[in-house]
Order: sequence, then structure tokens, then C-alpha cells
Amino acid sequence: MLTALLPPLASEASLSGLLVVLLIILAVIIAFVIAVTSADNPITQVLRQVAVHTGGTVQGQTLHFMIGDRRATIDFPGSKPGRTRVVLDVWGRSPGTFHIVPAGFGRAFLKMLGDQDLRTGDPAFDAAFIVKAMPEATAAKLFSPEARRQTIGSFNRIRGHSHPTIDLDPYCLTVQVRESLLSEGDLIALVKTVQEFSDYLIGAIPSGDIQFGEMRTSSDSACPVCGSPLLHDIVHCEACRTPHHLQCWDYMGRCSTYACKGKRSVA
Repeated sequence: MLTALLPPLASEASLSGLLVVLLIILAVIIAFVIAVTSADNPITQVLRQVAVHTGGTVQGQTLHFMIGDRRATIDFPGSKPGRTRVVLDVWGRSPGTFHIVPAGFGRAFLKMLGDQDLRTGDPAFDAAFIVKAMPEATAAKLFSPEARRQTIGSFNRIRGHSHPTIDLDPYCLTVQVRESLLSEGDLIALVKTVQEFSDYLIGAIPSGDIQFGEMRTSSDSACPVCGSPLLHDIVHCEACRTPHHLQCWDYMGRCSTYACKGKRSVA
């Protein structure tokens, strides 16, 4: 009788032991997940380092700070291969649109701007980058003989990164590279570039309250990125409904309206 009971008892003991092992493994996994999610990721860590210099605050994977009396952000929109950008609010102060784009990059976006490629007077820079502006006087100011060296020097600070661009539209001045920068020095270099180009393009930024709201426009209004009429291939930000050219949306990687977090477009 006793012998007959041994196999079931042994089986139950094995099952109990296995259950204990599984519970221990589950507890270890849960502890690991909690530790990973509660710890700062590399983006948050570097943003906190930069916040010490800018006096800003980190919210998620975005650093909010001030340049003069205007709001600015550092964030990492998009996905692999990644983007890093600094955006400065210039609503009410922008003189027009302005773009510096590497030659051969963003062809669909550049097509929206037409054949314009302004000469800066620096042959090496003109061979490597395309400059577009509306009105053209905006670029003429930056690349006048007395200002050219300083302007190109500011851009060269970020030139070594992947596809660096500078974009001015009615809402924002954006300095962006197509890679994730996780170095404090690299992010500060982006901030300095935004500061200097805001001085070149806009000058002193006055204080004032900023209000954001939904922008409604007619079909023949201008794209906030390129400044060209919105006549075809139009998409809207899913969050704020601001219209863009499809190519301009793809070029920027998200809504161009300052403080809008929209990353998806709809027809």
C-alpha cells in the first residue's frame, strides 16, 4: 500500500518544486522590468545634463527651456536612424522662410521650393549645401560679405553630424540632425546654433505672452514649412489640424507648429 502511494507523492513534490522555480523566475523578471523602467534612459540622462546649462526642465524625452523670452525645446522625434532637434518659437517674429539643406538630401521637399538655390559666395559651402529663402533678402542678410564667415561658422558647428538642416518658418526656427545625439556637448552645440541663427535671422526677441490654438486656413494658403501655396498633396496634423505639404511633413518628420506634439498626419 505504501509503495503504491510513492509515485503520486513524488509527482506532486516535483510539481510543487517546479511551481516554486517558476515563481522565483517571474519575480526576478518583474524586479528587472521595474529596475529598467524606473532608471533614467540615456536620453533622459543627457537632457538633465543639458538642463543644468539651459535652466530648463525635462519632461519625458523633451527638454523645455528659454532662449531670451521665447520657448525652446530639445527632443528626439521619429524613429531609427533617429533625429535630434532644437526648436525655438518665433511666432510673430519670423521674417519669412529659410532653409539650409545638404545637397542631395530631401529631394521631394526641395522640389516643393522650386529651383531656387541661393549662392552664398563661398564655393565650398555652395557645393555642399542648398540655401533657399522667401523673401531672398532673408538669405542675403546672412550671407552678405560682412556676415558670411560668421554664418557659415555657426553652421559648421553641426556640419559633422548626419544631414544637418536649419529651417525657419512662420512658427519655428529648427536646427536638426538625422541621428540621435546622446552627448552633452553635441546638444549644447545645437542650442548655440539655434541661438546664433535666431540673432542672424530675427535679432533681439522681445517678451510677450504666447497663445497656441488650432490654425484654420483656406486651400490656397501657404505651407508653414516651405511658404509655398497649399494647392495639392496636403496633409493635416492629426493633433492640431495645421495643413502641410506631404513632402514638407515627411521632411520635418512631424508637425511644424511649435508646442504641438503631433507626429501623425491625416488627409
